[in-house]
Parts: sequence; C-alpha cells; structure tokens
Amino acid sequence: MITYHSHLIAREGWRPIAITALLGLIMLVSVDFFMAVPFWMAALALAYLFRDPKRKVPPKPLAIVSPVDGTVTRVETTEDPYTQMPVVQIQLRKGYFNVMTTRSPMEGKIMKQWFGAADTKVAVREIPQVADGVAVDIPLDTKKYCDIATGQSAVMAEASSVCRFAQWIQSDEQDNLVMAVKSATGLLKPRCYAHSGDRIGQGQRCGIIPFQAVVHVSIPVSSRLDVKVGDHVRGGADTLATLVH
Repeated sequence: MITYHSHLIAREGWRPIAITALLGLIMLVSVDFFMAVPFWMAALALAYLFRDPKRKVPPKPLAIVSPVDGTVTRVETTEDPYTQMPVVQIQLRKGYFNVMTTRSPMEGKIMKQWFGAADTKVAVREIPQVADGVAVDIPLDTKKYCDIATGQSAVMAEASSVCRFAQWIQSDEQDNLVMAVKSATGLLKPRCYAHSGDRIGQGQRCGIIPFQAVVHVSIPVSSRLDVKVGDHVRGGADTLATLVH
C-alpha cells in the first residue's frame, strides 16, 4: 500500500515555495526590503494554494468518500466507458482555490489506470492512453464521460476537454469504482502516486489535481447516495455514497 504523510503543505509545493522565498532573500540582501516583499507574498500565496490539511476519514467501511474538495454538480445513471458497467456517476467541480490534494474514494485494489497525454487538438480515438504500461485508444463513447464540449466535430475535441486521468478501484467485496479527472489546464496535469496492482486505503492521499478540474466518480447503481446536486464536499472527509450489500 502506498504511504504519504501530510505535512500541511503538499510536497509538490515545497520547491516553488522555497525558490520564491529564496529570491525574496536575495532581493533583501542585494537591493532592499521593499523589493523582497512581493516575493515573500508570492511564497505565502503558494503555501496557501498547496496547503494539505489533515482530514478525518469517516469510520464507515462501506462509505465512498469524496476524492477532492468541490461541489456536486450532477448525479446521473449511465454506463461507465472504462468498465462497461451500469453506474451512478457523481460529478464534482473543483475550484481554482480548493485544496489540490486527491484522495482515494474507497479502500481496495487499483485494477487499472489511464493517463491522457495530449496538448493539441487530436481525434478522440487517437489520444494516447496508458493502461498498465500499454498504449490503448479511448473508446469514442468516452467523450460523453469526459464532458467533451458540444459544437465540435464528432471526433475532435480540445485536449483540455478530455479526461487526463482515470483510476479503477475494486473493493474486497468486488465493488467497482472509477474516478476520472478532466483538468481545466494543460500546464499542470493531475499526478497520481499509486500504480496498478497497488492496494489503497479509504481517504488515503494518492495524488494532486492542480487548480480547477471536473472529477467523475462512478459507483455501483445499488449504492445509497449521501449527497445531492449543490452540496459542497471535502476530500477524504465527506461521504458521497454508501455501498449496499
């Protein structure tokens, strides 16, 4: 199982914060105090953006917790394009200034992961993905799953409208969950530190999603929903649904 200890500031932010603070120190020594202030203010702003607060995971073994801080914007029954199973899909919108940390929605084994890699307009079928290290094509139906904007060609879409990352987790009771991320920026892509075959814990820190993004959590149709459209949730602390057996 992957491990990561929170230090209040995500490790992804340590380098830019240190560099910015050091530039401020250089300005203080070589110029004056007032030239250093903007750099120190920028370092404080970065510390806020990369904050990584500790979260208390609810003591519910069958609970599906929110993977990110955000707002529930849609709940619908559909078919998951990755597992081809009927699911209830919960869409979460993460804002620019929400906590960037991503957490596992439930405990289980990571069956597969897909990573998008496209920075220009490409055909949906040609967007390279990786599943267990093997390049595969996204099914054309995935454009609906990833909320590709309408008004474009049936096979063309902006890279920013395509899911940049998807993760399939299976619980010990054979419940399947897929989390997919559509990042709003192509500059900083979602990162995940888990690998296919790893076991991951409920609410465990597993990566980071920089700035704004849309996150889809697809869960079994038998699950009991604990949220509705408009609800605000915190990653790793608030329950989206509960598995029913």
